[in-house]
Amino acid sequence: MLWWVLCLLAISCGDSKRLAVHPREKNRKPLEIQASLKGGAAPDDVNKRSKRSYYDHDEDWNNKINITKSVLIGDSHGTAYVEWGGTDKNSDVIIILTKDSSAIPRDSTLYISIDYGKTFTIKRIMVGNKAAIFSYIYQSLTNHQQFMLNDIVNKAVAVSEDEGRSWQVYATDFTPSIIDHHPKLENLLLAHDLQKRKLYVSQNFGRSFTPIRSDLNIVDFYWGTTKYDRDNSVFLVADNGDGTQAIYSSDDFFKGDTNIIDTAANQFAVIDEFYFYVKNSTHSDHGDDDLDLFISFDRSHPVKAQFPPHLSGFSTTVCF
Repeated sequence: MLWWVLCLLAISCGDSKRLAVHPREKNRKPLEIQASLKGGAAPDDVNKRSKRSYYDHDEDWNNKINITKSVLIGDSHGTAYVEWGGTDKNSDVIIILTKDSSAIPRDSTLYISIDYGKTFTIKRIMVGNKAAIFSYIYQSLTNHQQFMLNDIVNKAVAVSEDEGRSWQVYATDFTPSIIDHHPKLENLLLAHDLQKRKLYVSQNFGRSFTPIRSDLNIVDFYWGTTKYDRDNSVFLVADNGDGTQAIYSSDDFFKGDTNIIDTAANQFAVIDEFYFYVKNSTHSDHGDDDLDLFISFDRSHPVKAQFPPHLSGFSTTVCF
């Protein structure tokens, strides 16, 4: 039985056919709030925090949750990321990271609450002799007491294994632009340097990192999925420099095992037992405007998707 939906949206656009693959998010994200919290006054919809509930219907939710209103006094940052503590033990910890809304933040503030948002204290973290400037907050997918913060200005990560009560800082020799926790193993994670397009793996929760295929310009990556790949499986997408991308996979972080999926693709996405990519059609009358969609099921050799003849001359979008 297939537990996913493949949507094909056909829109007339002249004589060309275009394919776009829209991948899902790799990781669960924290609650993101875009707001101005100047002067200690904050709108109600920004600072209300709702106790987690198993109720799905709005009526049940409104009747059976408690609302706590919290105000971050004097914080003028425009962006806030909110994470809750360990959901496996009914934690009362809330962690909030605020920063300015620029791509490279100038400063940030970290708040910790141990009474579910009734009160917050500021957690000051240093990178050497400088105040840390964090960009994002990441929570482990398997151990909800583990958190990580990335500092792309000072090139460091801060890690906590006790719901943010204490933090350890580790310098990196690269810019940790994106962190992606392994879906099953709590101490395993990948870090992507977007500027230099390099990928690193840590097997000790950020204490040290090792480069993966430093010869490649890596523009995207995916962990393997737990039901269909080995624990160390990674998919890489590398820029070839000519408008195409090469797709690789490995079960040992590319120490010896490397599988070349395709060397001239355009887009790539992994979802459960499937992976998808598109590439320029080899039988096109319209040059680079025509693309073919390739699909692999259960990690078998990818095959080209066949579309009904009446979709010829339409733009086709693949979404899941």
